[in-house]
Amino acid sequence: MVRRLTFVIVAAVIGAIGAAMPSANAAGPITPDARCCMGFDYVPKDDFFGPGTPHQVVMYGGEGALGSVLAGTYTLDLTQSPTSSWTWNELPTTGSPGNLAHTRMAYDRALNQIVLYGGSHGTSDPPISVQETWQLSGLAQPPLWDQKHPTPSPPALSSEGIAYDRTRQQVVVYGGFCSGIGCPSSGKSDQTWLWDGTTWTQTSLCRTPSPGQRSSPALAWDGQRVVMFGGSDASDIQLGDMWYLPQGTGACWVQLTGLPANLWPRTRHRMAFNEVTGEIMMFGGTARIGGVQQIVNETWFYQPSTQTWLKCGSDAAHPCGTLPAKRNGVGMAFGDGGSAAARYVMFGGGIGNDTPNQKYNDTWTWDSTNGWVCRTTPNCILP
Repeated sequence: MVRRLTFVIVAAVIGAIGAAMPSANAAGPITPDARCCMGFDYVPKDDFFGPGTPHQVVMYGGEGALGSVLAGTYTLDLTQSPTSSWTWNELPTTGSPGNLAHTRMAYDRALNQIVLYGGSHGTSDPPISVQETWQLSGLAQPPLWDQKHPTPSPPALSSEGIAYDRTRQQVVVYGGFCSGIGCPSSGKSDQTWLWDGTTWTQTSLCRTPSPGQRSSPALAWDGQRVVMFGGSDASDIQLGDMWYLPQGTGACWVQLTGLPANLWPRTRHRMAFNEVTGEIMMFGGTARIGGVQQIVNETWFYQPSTQTWLKCGSDAAHPCGTLPAKRNGVGMAFGDGGSAAARYVMFGGGIGNDTPNQKYNDTWTWDSTNGWVCRTTPNCILP
């Protein structure tokens, strides 16, 4: 916890002003523009933005309408009334990664900072990825985006998988669209990189077995390790395999078997770990069902203790509620608002590269009592 000492001290110093900035947001409430493929993660109360601040979600950038590339840092207060229409705030910052789509970010608990890597500044398909590492400090006034320039770094990536490994106290990055030096001819990476706040280290050099080259996998912490599901392979075929990264230097990815037959291969889906229930939720994406690509709104739950998957509606503890419209590329994270219901929160997404290239800007939560609930009435995009 040495890396966090500086931020703990700063938090103590600003504690006296915490009550004056309950959400660390200066801009008024808004609904962000419709988007998919953004950086998105949960930050706990009192820590990231300092004492007196609530549980929040932080979002950055994304792909907007007609393939536009967006900038901007947004926060969502997770303690808003369950009976009101939820609003976001645009967060003024010092510095910015600029217009950035197909980026990924994760909250590093040891650093008490958000780590963002890669993405694309343009709209080409496949994207021309960038080789950029940024960290967001919520304790700075105003919050600070700080670009790092470590050597070595992962190749230029976008649509990679990312998750924070709480045992290693490092951010894990796997795969992604790959541009430039160090990239295979397919344009997709099969590399695993770890970030400790100062240095990127490539690990898991094993090639047999290996998850292989892929873009848009979903990664999440499962309470003991980082797991990965799906993505799109070097031939742009959706994958339906699941892997975990064991602890230890140079550890090799290990494949998990015995998955349900109807857990279809998919890409551009998202996963998030629930810190209260110990489960992972997986939502949406572009699935391959009977050899046909279909955008889905399936909601699955992975239970690490038994290594089993449940689809919403399978039992009373996992209701579907009012399902959102089918979509991919959403922002999704654990969404604890201090209640016993242990929520997930989701924003936006769309129908990808299909015609029309529609994007959404609705906010949803899921909990074990109500299932999915739209929090931005009346602009909820339903099936």
